[in-house]
Amino acid sequence: MGELDFSEKKTPKIKSERNIIITMYSISGKAFTLALIIAIILSIDVFVRTATDNRSFAHLPICQYLVMGIDDYDNNNECLTLPMILVKINTEKEKIEKSIVLNLTILIPKLMQSLDITNSPKVQFIQEHTGDSRYSIVDMFDRFVEVKNKTSYQGEDIECKNILVNETGKFSISCQVFGGPIIAPAGLTTKTSREVAL
Repeated sequence: MGELDFSEKKTPKIKSERNIIITMYSISGKAFTLALIIAIILSIDVFVRTATDNRSFAHLPICQYLVMGIDDYDNNNECLTLPMILVKINTEKEKIEKSIVLNLTILIPKLMQSLDITNSPKVQFIQEHTGDSRYSIVDMFDRFVEVKNKTSYQGEDIECKNILVNETGKFSISCQVFGGPIIAPAGLTTKTSREVAL
C-alpha cells in the first residue's frame, strides 16, 4: 500500500524547458537585430542632421526632413543641416547687429544735436554769418496786433491785408479804416483808428 513509484519520466519537462529557452533565444536574437537596426537608423539620422557639409545628400528629397523640429523654416531651396542653419542665422544676426550699431553711431549724435538745436553745426553756421541782426517774424506780428488793438474799438474797425514780412525787419501791410476822426479828441488816452493805422 502506498508504494511510491520513483521511475517517473522526466523527459517531457526537459523538452518543454528546452523549447522555452529556444523561444527566448529566438526572441532575444530578433530583439537584438531590431535594436541594432534602430541604432543604425538613429546613427544615420544623427549623422545626416548634424553634418557640417551637405554635399553628399543635398540632392536627396530629405531637405524638409533635415529641419524637422524648426518651426516655419523653408529648407527646400538650400537643403541645409542644423549646424549649417545655425551658422547662417548667426552670420545674419551679426550683420544685423553691426548694421544697428553703425546706424546708432550715426543717429545718436544727430539726436543729441537735435535736442540742443541752438548748438547744432547748421545753427552755429547761420548765427556766425548773420549774427543777431535778424528780426523775429512772430515778434513783429505780435507787436502789430498789439498796436492795432489800442484803438477805442480794439482794432475791429481796422481791416488789414497784403501782409509781407521778412527776417530783415521789413514789414509792409495795407489797412483800411472804417470811419472815425483823424485825431482823437483832447483828453482821451486811446488813439483813433486812423492814428493807429498811420
